[in-house]
Amino acid sequence: MKQALHIKNLTKKYKDFTLDHISLDLPYGMILGLIGENGSGKSTLINSILNIVKADYDEVHILGQDLKSQEKEIKKEIAVIFNDSHYGENLTPLFIGKMLSGIYTDWDQKKFTDYLKQFHLPEKKRLKTFSTGMKVSRVD
Repeated sequence: MKQALHIKNLTKKYKDFTLDHISLDLPYGMILGLIGENGSGKSTLINSILNIVKADYDEVHILGQDLKSQEKEIKKEIAVIFNDSHYGENLTPLFIGKMLSGIYTDWDQKKFTDYLKQFHLPEKKRLKTFSTGMKVSRVD
């Protein structure tokens, strides 16, 4: 069976915490939930898989592609939604869309603006003025 995610011996060490020798396989079509206490390493694992933090590992393959040699290609194919957007609070959705269109070669600006309209998100309003609900609108 093909794996959507394959991790072999991933380790990330911090001064006071170590995520040690994590290995797992997630077959295509399956859903994985990470459950654990605060500080147990859930975010560290996700950030390591995305190469946001540098971890040591023997292998990480996402959608059949090797993270070490095909990181850009992988990131064009996946989407990750964090609790916080990490966009500057003074940015507008319109500016963010233009910025992302320069990053993602398959970016569809019309679809993006259609989603803004669908969720009643003002394209020229600064993120800092958005309510909590406006910040977490998502497609179901």
